[in-house]
Amino acid sequence: MLIIGSGNIVHNLGLLNWKGGKPYSWAEKFNRLIIKAILENDHQTIINFYGLEGAKESVPSAEHFLPLLYILALREEGEKVEIFNDEIELGSIGMTSVVVG
Repeated sequence: MLIIGSGNIVHNLGLLNWKGGKPYSWAEKFNRLIIKAILENDHQTIINFYGLEGAKESVPSAEHFLPLLYILALREEGEKVEIFNDEIELGSIGMTSVVVG
């Protein structure tokens, strides 16, 4: 079975840096916290993401973040998780991808 969820961990179009450069520190911090929670199977941290540092800036509205919850809910015990494409572009768009299984 193949199930695909599309979204972003960090997604703030209002704060894009069109000149490029480094990601904002809040974007990197929030992205790292969510990745850590994914790898540790810490669903409570992911569900309560608005309590994390950088969350308000990284997820100003949740529609791009919520697909992650659905995908992680399908993970069965013992299934491995991989993170790839872990880049934050234009300061505030994180295209980090997660593979379960």
